[in-house]
Amino acid sequence: MFYRLLLIGLLLMQAGCVGISLVTGTKQIELSKNIGRRIGDSGNNLPGITPKDVLAKWGPPDSKAVTDSSELWTYKSDTYSWRGVQLWLIVPLPLLVPFRHHRAQLVFTHNTLVKYTIDNARERFFGYFIMNGTSQEWHFGTEERTSGCHGYYGCY
Repeated sequence: MFYRLLLIGLLLMQAGCVGISLVTGTKQIELSKNIGRRIGDSGNNLPGITPKDVLAKWGPPDSKAVTDSSELWTYKSDTYSWRGVQLWLIVPLPLLVPFRHHRAQLVFTHNTLVKYTIDNARERFFGYFIMNGTSQEWHFGTEERTSGCHGYYGCY
């Protein structure tokens, strides 16, 4: 009897979520103004990254667009972007498929990196969720707001 009550008490104290989350669409997440060794990584370089620095680390971009005051370089990362649905029954059960490779975009103004973004998925929650730092528990279309890499099984 004691062990049953202990088990029930432990189960009641577990944080959990019940519902679904949709992992769809695309949004640009701003990274730092530094680049890492791989496309999609942020490094700890000194400020003032130039196109020459990026070419030395990542090679030529997949596409390049030039305007009067800036250049936009787009790279395809070697990591996949995932889309689909996650079922939440205390723990997430992902039903996700690889959608395409992440795309990183670098904006240069006056030969200096001023913006570095990567595309991530939008994740919306429907159900009862206990999330970090929120007091709201019922979610109906609430979008994940954290920046950077998110996803319970890797980046979306």
